[in-house]
Amino acid sequence: MKSAKIREGLSDDRQFSCSTRATVTVTKKQISKVDCDTYCEGNGNCDSYIYDSNNKRCIAKPRYMQSSQKVLRQGSRKTGDAFCHVISKFEKAHCPCFNKNDLDSAVDEINNGDVIMDNSSCSTDSDRDGLELAYKPRNSEFPNLLDFGSFPNGCSSEGALQSLGDEEESKRCESLIQDACDALDFPVVPPVTCPCFDESDLALAIGKIKNGTVDMDNRSCSTDSKHYGATLVYSPKNSNYKLLGFGSYSDSCMFEGDTRRGLTNDKEIERCESLIQNACGTLNVPVVPPVTCRCFDKDKLALAVEKINNGTVDMGCNSCSTHSLDGLELTYTPKNSTYYHMLGYGSYGENCMSEGDQLFSLEDDEESKYCESLIQSACDSLAASIVGSCL
Repeated sequence: MKSAKIREGLSDDRQFSCSTRATVTVTKKQISKVDCDTYCEGNGNCDSYIYDSNNKRCIAKPRYMQSSQKVLRQGSRKTGDAFCHVISKFEKAHCPCFNKNDLDSAVDEINNGDVIMDNSSCSTDSDRDGLELAYKPRNSEFPNLLDFGSFPNGCSSEGALQSLGDEEESKRCESLIQDACDALDFPVVPPVTCPCFDESDLALAIGKIKNGTVDMDNRSCSTDSKHYGATLVYSPKNSNYKLLGFGSYSDSCMFEGDTRRGLTNDKEIERCESLIQNACGTLNVPVVPPVTCRCFDKDKLALAVEKINNGTVDMGCNSCSTHSLDGLELTYTPKNSTYYHMLGYGSYGENCMSEGDQLFSLEDDEESKYCESLIQSACDSLAASIVGSCL
C-alpha cells in the first residue's frame, strides 16, 4: 500500500480531515524533515504522516494499521483530534514568497553544481537577521543573485520583499528554508564566534553597570584613537578588587579583566570587536571624547625634536629634566640668535605652556597627564648626544 504523504501548507484545493474512529499515531520528536521523509516514505513505515517543523516532530500513522483506519481521509473537516489540529495549522499557515518545490529545485541546482551558492546562504550567525538560500548561475558574465529569504516580519524571493501577516507564516517560511539547507550535500559554515566572550556575557556586564552594582572604568567604550582596543571593564562598587570585564584588540581578546587569548583569524577579531561595540551602544552614557592637550600635540613636539636633533636650535637647560618640581618642559632658542627668546612647550600640573611663554589652564588630571606624557615621549625621542646638554 502506498503511503499518503501530506505536505505542509497545502497549496492546492485538497481537504483532509481526521478519522472519527480511534486511531494510533507514532510521534518522533527532535527529527529533521529529511529524516521524517526517509522514515515514512523512503522506508515505507507509514500509512500517512505529517511533519511539524515548529516543534520538529514527525507524526505518523504506522503501516501495520488497516487501511480503513487511516488517520487522514478526504472529506469535510472534523475537529477534536490533535492530529487534525496539526494539519489544520499547517494548511492555514503558508509562505507567500516560495514553496517547497521552489526550494527543492534550488537545492538540486546547488547540489548538482549548476549554480554557485552565495556565502550568505544558510548562515547561523546570530548577527544575521533571518535565514536565506541564495545562489547565482555558474559561468555567467553578469550573474544575477537569486535568493529565497525568511525574516522576522517578511520573506523574499528573487529580491522582492513581502510582509508577512503573522508569526505562523514567518515560522513556515523559515522552516522551508531550514529544510532546504539541511538537504544540501555539504556542511553549512558554522557561525563566527569570539572565543573570549559572547552576547550573554556582555549583556550580564551591561546589566550590572546599569543597575549600579559595579562601577564602569572610564576606559570602557572609549573612542579615543590612543586607546588600544575596545573594552568593557568594571569593578565592584566600593571595592578594591581588580578590574573585571572584556576586551577586543588587534591580535587578542580578553575576559575576566586580565586573561588574554591570542587571535589570528580576522573574522574572530572582527566578531569580538563588534560584540563589545554593540554592548557599548546599549549603555545610556555619553561617549568619552578623546583626551587632548590644548597647548600642543605630537606634531608640534616632533618638529621641536627635529630642530634640536639637527642642531638648528639650542635646547634649554631645564628641558626634559626629571628633577624639576614645577613640571616637565621641552624648550629651545634659535642658534646664534642676537636676542634671547625661549621657545617650546611645558606641562605644569594645572597649566600647560605653548610658544615658550603662553600659559593655559587645564580642566582636569586626565588632560594634565596627557600633556605630560606627550612631552615625555618627545624627550625620549631626542638623540642620545643631546640629552644632558643645554644652552
